[in-house]
Amino acid sequence: AYFPYAFVGEKDRATKTNLTIENGDRVAVRVRVTNMARAAKAYVSGSMTVDATLPEMVEIRMRYDVEVQTIRAEWDFVDPESGVVGYGHNVQKIDKPGEVIYTELSAQRTVNVSSQATATSISVGEDLVEGQMYLVSVKCMNYAGGISYATAAVTVDSTPPVTKQSPGDH
Repeated sequence: AYFPYAFVGEKDRATKTNLTIENGDRVAVRVRVTNMARAAKAYVSGSMTVDATLPEMVEIRMRYDVEVQTIRAEWDFVDPESGVVGYGHNVQKIDKPGEVIYTELSAQRTVNVSSQATATSISVGEDLVEGQMYLVSVKCMNYAGGISYATAAVTVDSTPPVTKQSPGDH
């Protein structure tokens, strides 16, 4: 739908409210500039997709890799409307089980991405403590500024599994 031009004088910006647009609609702005001699020229912006939804976390996976003594976290986010612009993450050590007291192991990091579906990961290995639980928090932002969060925990456990022999097994 096109809306008639609105006179805004010599302003370099304007706001149009009460538009009938929905999530997923593509919109563009058309501006007509007229000089004092009444010569006019129209300009059209690039289009954008209206995105009222947040990025969706598809999956978050965590594990402790005993061989290289690192925590590995992998995650997938998608945003079909405007796309994923970036993500941030941090790793925290839970100092007291049952209490919300954390020591941050990695600073919040933000990384820009360019694909619609983003599978990404981190590895943390310095100063991990046997038996300690660690929390990885990930945030994902779409081009519309919507942010989703995901969190997963893993405990450092390098002890091998124990098997019991049945009577008669040799």
